[in-house]
Amino acid sequence: MIAKELTFVHIHKILKLLNSGVLLLFLGALVWLGLLLFQSNEENGSFSEKIPKTKTLDKTSVTYEKIGEGALKISSELKSFPLPDLKREMRFLGKNTRPDATIYDLLIHVGLKGSGQSLKVVSGQKLYLTYVEGEKPYLQFSSEPTPLWIMPHLSESGETLVELGVRLLTEGNEKLVEEKKTFEIEDLLQKEDPSKKDPLFQQAVGLLQKGHWWEPDRLFELYGGFEYQALKNHERIEFSYEEKPNVVHFRQGDTLVWKDGKWSRVFVGKETRKAPIAQAKMVTPQKIEWELWSSDGLEKASVTHEKERAQALNFRIEEVFSRVRQRTASRISCRIGNKATILKAGDWILHTPSGWRVLKSLREVEEVLTFQTRGELFVFDGIEKKEGKAVFSGALFDPMRTQVQNVKIPIAMQNKQEHSPHKKKVISTKIRSSSEEVSQEEPSLTNEMRRRPRKKPVSSPEGF
Repeated sequence: MIAKELTFVHIHKILKLLNSGVLLLFLGALVWLGLLLFQSNEENGSFSEKIPKTKTLDKTSVTYEKIGEGALKISSELKSFPLPDLKREMRFLGKNTRPDATIYDLLIHVGLKGSGQSLKVVSGQKLYLTYVEGEKPYLQFSSEPTPLWIMPHLSESGETLVELGVRLLTEGNEKLVEEKKTFEIEDLLQKEDPSKKDPLFQQAVGLLQKGHWWEPDRLFELYGGFEYQALKNHERIEFSYEEKPNVVHFRQGDTLVWKDGKWSRVFVGKETRKAPIAQAKMVTPQKIEWELWSSDGLEKASVTHEKERAQALNFRIEEVFSRVRQRTASRISCRIGNKATILKAGDWILHTPSGWRVLKSLREVEEVLTFQTRGELFVFDGIEKKEGKAVFSGALFDPMRTQVQNVKIPIAMQNKQEHSPHKKKVISTKIRSSSEEVSQEEPSLTNEMRRRPRKKPVSSPEGF
């Protein structure tokens, strides 16, 4: 064996010499063998007479050690051909490790240092190499079969392996030399020129980096109907597209796809192929780690998000709703910001820079759910009974709905005079005590409540 490590240049020169002299060596060996056999035949007679067909050839009849001696000697090193060190000639640029990749999508990006060439090949594809002579000789990829070849492939555990081989044939297309070996090239990873990176992938990475991570939506937890049950306890990442917010819900292990200039959550499969994707690899109470892949899987990036701090609820809801009065079993009247309002169980009241307002349409509700309209949100659950007294009940959420505050406001006993038309006072000579006045007014309020049908209080609004 040759102790000194050979490069592709040395190997090519050896192969060139072998190709030009292999026929001469082979013919010379045949001539030498013929002379020996002829000499042996003269001394011992013909083979048919001396060697029975049932017997093996006597080892002493032919001196095999003498074949190829002298100028026609065939090197025994052809039995174990020295292979070059790829670290001097080859560079590894990337591989496809996308979670949605099939066996046909497992691309590997390899290149040659001397020629500057690079190819994206399927795992297990054979690449032929040829030697270019010149002032600075180098190797390049060949479209035609050559004695030297490499075959990059990915193992089941994800390692990047390269099989290197040399195959030399005679002019009669008979195999003379065939050697190969396999080794890992993970340590050959090199960053490609940034100018050659996929601009679509870079845009997707940049937008994900600008995202804001929020805790799960407490509104879905308390009031989410059947349609929104799947989003309970999901983390949220907020993006901004043309100054319009877009919130995507996800859990650890979920995959986002970049499509039409936006990130959205999808299941891994046909919808995610041929597009940049991002996967939530790890979610902790402090941070989220994302792995991103380009459409061909050869470019990869990592993004980390820290949790956003929620805006504190810095006002008392009791000061927002004043003069709360019960009108029916499920309705109350009150004043919100000096404006008289009637609320029914299930109403949503939103706080905006212009003040509090009751949401009246489905479109307004959808704008709040998608954060197109943002502000503190109060959901009126209805009227509850606590120790025999009516209580105004609801839930208050911060603008991103990561915090919730339960609200319980006792409803004062309605005073009939507050809702009666103004009457001119008439002086009466009859003197009555205050206790007598109360005893006469209470039955009228009781009779009024009895005449009105009572409805079961609604603890939560309709599912959304």
